[in-house]
Order: sequence, then C-alpha cells, then structure tokens
Amino acid sequence: MKKLRTFIIFIAVLSVAVSCSKPLMFKNKIFMNFNAYSFGRFSQRIFFIPRTLNDSLELSWSAETHGSYSNTSFIASDSVLYVGDLSGRITAFNLFNGKEIGVIKNKGEIKIAPVVKGKTIIFVLNELKEGIFTIHFYDLRTGKETVKEFPGSCGNEMLVYNKKLYVLTDNGVLHQFGFDGKKNWEVNTNIFTACSPAGQQNAIWWGNGEGEIIGVNKKGEIIYRAKHASGFEGGISVRDVYLFASTENGTVIKFDLVKKQIAWRFETNGKIKNFIVFNDKKLFAGNLNGTVYCLNINDGKPVWKTETGGLINSTPLLFRNLLVQPDLFKKVDLITVDDGKIVKTIKFENRVKTSPVYTGNMIFFGTDYGEIFAYKISTK
Repeated sequence: MKKLRTFIIFIAVLSVAVSCSKPLMFKNKIFMNFNAYSFGRFSQRIFFIPRTLNDSLELSWSAETHGSYSNTSFIASDSVLYVGDLSGRITAFNLFNGKEIGVIKNKGEIKIAPVVKGKTIIFVLNELKEGIFTIHFYDLRTGKETVKEFPGSCGNEMLVYNKKLYVLTDNGVLHQFGFDGKKNWEVNTNIFTACSPAGQQNAIWWGNGEGEIIGVNKKGEIIYRAKHASGFEGGISVRDVYLFASTENGTVIKFDLVKKQIAWRFETNGKIKNFIVFNDKKLFAGNLNGTVYCLNINDGKPVWKTETGGLINSTPLLFRNLLVQPDLFKKVDLITVDDGKIVKTIKFENRVKTSPVYTGNMIFFGTDYGEIFAYKISTK
C-alpha cells in the first residue's frame, strides 16, 4: 500500500507539473525575419560545420520534455531551442541555461523537426487514430495558429527553399506553402515516400519507395522522374550539381543533376536511415550495422571504415576534424575525419535518438524519454 500511495502521489505531482506548463508566446520579442531555420540548416541539407571541434565537451545543462523523439533534430533560433516530441508538443527552452519558456500542446505525434521563420513556428502533427496529419502555422507573439488538414501521415522533413515551404507526405504528395499558411499548389506522385527532399537547381528533389528520383520545379511541374534503384530511404543531400542519397539496401549513390545519371555507387552492406554528410573532399555514411564509411566524394572510393559496435540511424554532425555520430546503443562517438579513429565516446543512460544541433558554441543531443543534453564546446 505504501508503494501504491507513493506512485499515486508521483502521478499527481507530475500531472500538476504538466498542467502548469505555460503556453508558448513572446509578446515583446524582436524576431529576425531574414532566416528560416530548418532540419539540415540549408535547403541542400548540409550538416557540415566549418570549424574545428575540441573533443573536451562539457555538459552545460539538461532538461526533459513530455514525450520521446524520433530520428529528427531540434531547431535553434535566436536564443531559443525548439523541441518537438512524440507526445505532440513543442517545448521552447532558453538556449544557454535550459530554462523552459513555454509549450504548445496538441494530441498526436511530432516526428519531424519544426521550421522557424521570424515570429512563426511551423510543425507537422500526425494524428494517428484519425488517419490524418495537420500542418500548424503558429504565431509566437499571439499564440494564434492556422491549421491545414490532410489525409495520411508525414514523416519526411520539411524543406525551406526559395522563400517557400515544402511538405512531402508519406504517400508522395508534395505541397508548397507560403510562410503565412497559404497553400500554392500540390503535386501527387502516388508512390510511398520515406526520403526527405532537398532543393537545388531551382527544383525539389527526392527519391521514393519504387527507386525513382523525382524533380519538381517551383511551379509544381515534374521536370524529372526515372527509376535508378530498388527504393530510396533516409534523405537527399546536395552539393553543387550532385545529389547524394542511399537506397533501401544501403547503397550510397552520387547522382549528376545535369547529366541525369548516376556518377558512382558504393555498397555499405547495411540499411542507411539517415542523411549522407560531406565536406569538400570526403563523404560519410553510417548504417544500421554500426559501420561508418568515409568515401572520396569525387569517385566514391573508400578512404576508411570504422566499426562502432552500435546501431546508427541518426544523421551525424560533421566538423573539420571530427564526425559527431549518435548511436542507438546509448552513446555518441567522436570520430576523426582523417583516419576514422574513435577518439571519444559520450555515454548516456538511454538511446540517443536525434541528430546533433550546433549553435552558440554548444551541441545539443536528444535521448529516449524526452531528455535533452546541452554540451558546451571547451576552449581548452
């Protein structure tokens, strides 16, 4: 009975704490309108940070949200960290001390990163029991929102390109919106899609479950559609006129957007669920077998491979000297870019789920059960 009373008290206290969360609003905040912050930072999905990383990371603060996370990322804008979770909430934290600022509450789940543009935060809510998903355009000053409802679900990361917002659904429908919530057009490809898009050459590019690479221009016209693999997963990354992606069986490809042909392929022998990351000379890909490959970006020839002993399904963050690779086996490996050595492993009590986010000389990680960890980059 004593244990039962203790449990009931704990639930009651937790319920009060949750109900006391204040709504997310910034009445007097000055918002920066010239940038839109989204997954992968840029429309090309670039995860490269052009600075050297000291491996002496120091835990600055930690916090919790109401629900856990999928393999997405948090979004940092100004001095705020926005965190979407699988309980359908967006929680905002002070970037530097972890203090909770406010919460947007909804029923459903948030599987992909929000987009922040000025005073508007945009997020996708999958309402599983209803068989629909909704796109929310939420005004951070007033708390008012515009909501768009669609059938099905959406697990592909939103894309910001040429001052427009693109949402690609799981059943292959691409929607274009303005940041005010006004829908401009949609194009339906009618194929299951679990590959997040990227923007380049005045078009939106993605791969689908049938192995097609598709390009759609800013008017919503399909300008390219051809089969090049058995199926694509993860996401598209772009550099110059080249597209990088992974097939459902773990093959990394480099696709020439001008010649419309595959430049090279490399077999990793393990499924890849995350985005391909790269710098000017090298490309990095980790698979579910826990193997990280470094390839020459020009010809696809292997430079090195590292067995992490884990399971990789989150996109890493790449610095000039180190690859910061999350691992579902409750750790993050710091791997040298030159030779693939694991120079440091940061261990956690739960599975590391999110792609790392770098801003303000800090790196942010998310683990199961809604935990957030903010590490400060040491200057030593």
